[in-house]
Order: sequence, then structure tokens, then C-alpha cells
Amino acid sequence: RKASIAGLTSILLVMDGVETNCIVQACPSQSDIVILSRLCGDPSVATRKAAAEALTTLLKKQYTKDCDSPLLESAFAEAILPLVLDAETTCVIKAVDVFCEIILDPIIEAGGRELEW
Repeated sequence: RKASIAGLTSILLVMDGVETNCIVQACPSQSDIVILSRLCGDPSVATRKAAAEALTTLLKKQYTKDCDSPLLESAFAEAILPLVLDAETTCVIKAVDVFCEIILDPIIEAGGRELEW
């Protein structure tokens, strides 16, 4: 499952905005996001971490394109943030790192100063 998440993420990153049959394919689709969200609750620690990383990568790509993706943002909040309460320490660390990367770091950069924790 972990390898399939990496493959799916790579495909979604490459296919974003590619024209197929005269229609621009929006990637990731709703079903892609739902799949990755559900995998954040997988019994396998490696799968949970890979799914969290995949959603984060896709969300960061959306931000660099200045596109709003409410579904992707919602999936991040609903699937990744609960991982801070995970029983596995590595999942908690991954969730906190991702939270800092997506939420806190941009706030700190916008403030123009570094905060010491």
C-alpha cells in the first residue's frame, strides 16, 4: 500500500492540468483525495505516514499554483491532524512536522520573523 501511495502521488503530480480528450483533467480528483484520506487511518504505520506525506505534497502543490482546493484542505484537516493523537510515535512526529510545514511556517514567514519555541 505504501508503494501504491507513492505511485499514485507521482501520477497525480505529473497529470495535473494535462489535457485528455480536449478536457483539462483536474488532479487530484475527489476520489483520489478520499482514498488518500482513508489511508491515513490504515492499520499500517508506514501506510499512514505515506498517505499523510502524499496529501501534504498535493496540498503544497496546490498552494504553489495559487489554486483553492477546499476538498484537499478539508482532507488535510480531517485525516492528518488527528494523527497527532496516534498511538505510534512516528505518526505523531510526522503529523506535527506536516502541521508545522503547512500551517505554522507560512504564518511565521508572513510575520517576517523567526519564533523560538
